[in-house]
Amino acid sequence: MPTTSAVTGAPTSARISASSSRSNAAASRRSKKLDEASAAKGKGAVAAYALRAQVALGSGDYASAVDLAEKAAEESPQEANVRSLLGNAYFAAGRFASAEAAYGDALALMPNQPDVILKRALVQIAQGKKDEAVSLLRAAQRFIDPADYGLALAL
Repeated sequence: MPTTSAVTGAPTSARISASSSRSNAAASRRSKKLDEASAAKGKGAVAAYALRAQVALGSGDYASAVDLAEKAAEESPQEANVRSLLGNAYFAAGRFASAEAAYGDALALMPNQPDVILKRALVQIAQGKKDEAVSLLRAAQRFIDPADYGLALAL
């Protein structure tokens, strides 16, 4: 014969089962909140690294800018703006092949970014890849300001 609670009169096993279900639901909610907090922290870290990289770029500390932009890209590899920032840091540091790759990644994530297209063409020119740069510019001509397009071709 099942035992009953002296207080509620409900069977003890039902009370334990209901308590266990509430505990599991509470644990699931806590786990979801931790996942959300972790994701928010990750986004905050990306923003902090990106901001610090921009400040380092502005102050001419290109080594720090590269380091910080790389950390931002590690945290958020699928954000085109972070990849573009990484390209800018590499470009400023004279790492043209790395800049070209980072700009290519940014364009793969979000095509038709005129500034990124122009910068990629510039780093290609800096590496002696004039034909690739001209092809890139011609393919993207409709997205680029005519004055910028003409200037890039003149280089």
